[in-house]
Amino acid sequence: MAQEIERTVEKEGLSKSVKLLGYISEDDLVRYYQASDLFVLPTEYLEGFGMATLESMASGLPVIGTPLGGTKEILMGFGEEWLFRNTEPKEIATGILSGIGYVLKTKDLSEKCRDYVVKEYKWENIVGKIEEVFINTLEEKNNGKIA
Repeated sequence: MAQEIERTVEKEGLSKSVKLLGYISEDDLVRYYQASDLFVLPTEYLEGFGMATLESMASGLPVIGTPLGGTKEILMGFGEEWLFRNTEPKEIATGILSGIGYVLKTKDLSEKCRDYVVKEYKWENIVGKIEEVFINTLEEKNNGKIA
């Protein structure tokens, strides 16, 4: 969709404000996150785990996204206001404007984003949750007993 998006940016007179960067190396990615004010993830279809959301927030960048898959799960824990109501363009536009408003009025937002990801998604927590799923599955399969 790159050409279509480029035409829209040009048509709407946004060339000075919107830059489509294409591929960014992993070495440069954190710097791009840190140089940004808001990460917008307007996924229209199921978003898997939400690695881009976690990477952005771990870099101190607030994320606003559609209420699908991993993005919804991650952002609901951070604050419902960071989710678009749905995937409709008008709702996304409204959400982006709201997101910019939150960024401007919320102190220490960068620190809050990073702290949230570190607290909720640190390896020790994830391992415990995975272990719990395995144990529950084994118990269900073996009528309440771990084999």
